[in-house]
Amino acid sequence: MATLHDELAEISAKAAFENFKAGDKTREEFKKLLATVWEHHEPQMRVAASLLKVEYEFQITADYDFSMKEIEADMLPPAWAEFHNQGHTFNWKFENEKPFRYSFKFRWGCKRGVILNDLKSEWKAQQEMRKRQRAE
Repeated sequence: MATLHDELAEISAKAAFENFKAGDKTREEFKKLLATVWEHHEPQMRVAASLLKVEYEFQITADYDFSMKEIEADMLPPAWAEFHNQGHTFNWKFENEKPFRYSFKFRWGCKRGVILNDLKSEWKAQQEMRKRQRAE
C-alpha cells in the first residue's frame, strides 16, 4: 500500500510530466510573457532610477511551471539576461502550484555609487580649476 507521501508525489510528478510534454509550445509562450513583462517594466526601472531608487522589483503569476534555473538559462529577453549575467538580479519562484508566482529584483546601487563618486570628483576638479582661473 502506497503512503500518502508517495501518492502525493506521484500526482505531482504526473502533473509536472504533462507540463513537460507540452514542451516547446509552453516554453515559447512563457518566453513571450517574459518579453512582454520586460517591455512594460524596463521603462519603469528607468523612472525608478531617475527617482534615486537603487532597485526595482516586480512579480508575475503564470500557469507555467519552470524552475528559476530554466528561466535564467535561456528564457529571458537579451537585456534582462545581460543584467542577470552580471549578477545584478535576484529571482525567486513562490507557490509550487497554479498559478505560479515569480519575483524579480534588479539592483544597480553599487555601480551607481562608483559613477556618483566619479561625477563628484570630476565636478570638484572643475570647481578648483575655475577658482584658479579666476584668481589669475
